Amino acid sequence: MKEFFPAIVMRALELAAHWHEGQVRKHPFELIPYIAHPAGVGFLLQKAGYEDDVVAAGILHDVLEDCGVKENELAAATSARIARLVSEVTEPVIQEWKAKKQGFLVKLSTASDEALAIKCADHIYNLYSIIGASKASTDVWELFGAGREDKLVYEQSIYELVRSRVKPKLARSHAKILAEVKRLI
Repeated sequence: MKEFFPAIVMRALELAAHWHEGQVRKHPFELIPYIAHPAGVGFLLQKAGYEDDVVAAGILHDVLEDCGVKENELAAATSARIARLVSEVTEPVIQEWKAKKQGFLVKLSTASDEALAIKCADHIYNLYSIIGASKASTDVWELFGAGREDKLVYEQSIYELVRSRVKPKLARSHAKILAEVKRLI
């Protein structure tokens, strides 16, 4: 019988809360604790029917990139599989936005289906955040290091890459929210 609240998911939430402590989401004026994002990504993966290790990796998906955590440290705290999945969705360390995103798309093209599901859930959550932030400010695009058109081209590229390799429920959600964001001014 599957656990209602698996230990690995609980551990991932605790680690993410600890490692992201003090970080906040990009928003025009609200200080939203960053933990809302990884928890939301995990929730989306769980709702789509992914297994607990994938949910846990979704919760931890930004710790290598944003918290200075090393892959071996993450593996020791969770598992080698979770650390590998997180590593697969970690963006390269490149300052310029467009070069970073292009390099990441190349990396994602060889990623596992589970890693693509994590990235898909990450982008679904971020797209919902864009909609929420746009209600507070029309300058929402400037929060993301790129203009509206570049950001939308990148988001479409992510969708094209993941749509056939993630569970249909997740792909449909991604398509729907992306279409909504494209309608924003």
